[in-house]
Amino acid sequence: MQSFSVTLREVLGSVKLDADEHDVGELGQTGLALGLHTTTDTLGLAICNLQGQGQQQTWAVGRSLASVLHQHLLEFVSLQPKWHPEQWSNLKLIAVAGGPGSFTGIRIGVTVARTLGQQLGIPVYSVSSLAILAWLHSSLHRELFCADPRLFAVQMAAKQGEVFGGLYQFVPGIPGTVEPPKLLIHQPEQLWQLEDWEQNLTQWPQAERVNAESHEPAPVLSLLDLALCLWQHGERPSWVQALPHYGRRPAITLVG
Repeated sequence: MQSFSVTLREVLGSVKLDADEHDVGELGQTGLALGLHTTTDTLGLAICNLQGQGQQQTWAVGRSLASVLHQHLLEFVSLQPKWHPEQWSNLKLIAVAGGPGSFTGIRIGVTVARTLGQQLGIPVYSVSSLAILAWLHSSLHRELFCADPRLFAVQMAAKQGEVFGGLYQFVPGIPGTVEPPKLLIHQPEQLWQLEDWEQNLTQWPQAERVNAESHEPAPVLSLLDLALCLWQHGERPSWVQALPHYGRRPAITLVG
């Protein structure tokens, strides 16, 4: 991973950067956002403007992520209209799926995002894989929610009968205003025994169930869309704050 980070620094080394131009507290309304989803066997990359208009591409990479990510990243951005090496300095934010998921994939993705964020002096959003799925599910049915908040119970298979589980509340934007929607953490993601997760959910019978295995493996546009929403709400996380969500704490066991 150290050699991969060095390679990225070499790629960016020819770009004339001025950290003051990319102050994380003073971003303009023009520029580009880059998304990286590396927590599964499918690599997802996306790029868009700050209004959310862009495109994505995915590759089934299996266990070869470390050897192909650099090539896919450079090829993907170079195919964007009017892209040239100096365009790296037009990136205003980076979003990365922080996990849970593949340990190696998480480590690679977060390391790359942090390296780019440090070199370019821009915010890096490390977003939970479960939060991404909640946001994706909300977008599929957003027109039905109107102004009512919606609760989602998101789960992802782990090992040995365990699941990663968390609850998220989607809050629509205020009609007739520029207030964007947001996603609130109702119950932080944790590692559960499956039966305890099911028992936990009896407290929230209104929650819509979202199963990771029922969705695309690398929803990178949803990742980028959620990061842009956080950006619109004024959040400007430094690359130092971009941490992995391995989620391998001991499984939660309910007592009583």
